Amino acid sequence: MSLFKFVFMAIDSTFEVVACQVTTLGDAEVIAFEVKLAKSFWLGKHFVAADPRGIAHVSTTLVHLWQSLAVCIALILSWPDISVRKRMLALVYGLFLCLLAWCADVPLVLLASLWQMIYAHYSITDFSILTYWQDVLENGGRLIIGLLVGYLAIVFGIKT
Repeated sequence: MSLFKFVFMAIDSTFEVVACQVTTLGDAEVIAFEVKLAKSFWLGKHFVAADPRGIAHVSTTLVHLWQSLAVCIALILSWPDISVRKRMLALVYGLFLCLLAWCADVPLVLLASLWQMIYAHYSITDFSILTYWQDVLENGGRLIIGLLVGYLAIVFGIKT
């Protein structure tokens, strides 16, 4: 969790993570962040002031992360004409590469949710690349990432 927190803070220093945890929300396991504004800033014509009492809650479900891992493992295990040793090596590479993908996935999705809240509060309809990225991930992008990670892991496993 502290890795996700570190990457989150490195990507956007506008927010400060107060707490992060894996918890149950409804019937789903989620990665939940409690975040506050670290600094005040101008957003178009609006001044957004940092209030130390203001806390935002954002979360993403763990099942989303498992999608890319499941596709990656399925691709590695179903790849034809590869020795057992190289397949095991590809699985290790796949796990490592999925972890790297998750380090980008979780913070970016949570940041997108935060910026959506701010934009909605001020009725701003500006272009946000994070919102589009979140939509891509939630509509099959994680499956594509799983395929790419699995293919890269196979290539690395065969070449090693």
